[in-house]
Amino acid sequence: MVRLALNVGISVAVIAASTWLAKRQPASAGFIAALPITTMLVLTLSHLDGQGGSDRATLARSLLLGIPLSSTFLVPFALAPRWNLGFWACFTLGLVLLGAGFAVHRAVLGS
Repeated sequence: MVRLALNVGISVAVIAASTWLAKRQPASAGFIAALPITTMLVLTLSHLDGQGGSDRATLARSLLLGIPLSSTFLVPFALAPRWNLGFWACFTLGLVLLGAGFAVHRAVLGS
């Protein structure tokens, strides 16, 4: 229960800080939001729960592939000014790209 509260507390703090910073310095907020805090927590907590090295290696390989594939969600937002897209169009296209990335992830790594 303490771990769950810690995870939630850290997540809320990072999201709140990034949202606040996004209004003042969007580039800095983007860097903070991109930090692999969740990944660090998952690896640390799985280690503390006794997860073996081979399972952590599998998780790390999945993350190495999943992080760039999940970043495709941001492509429509980056191209929105050029393509004259609104927020919801970007969001919808981002979800489509995210789904395609997940399909690639499953095809490459299986299960």
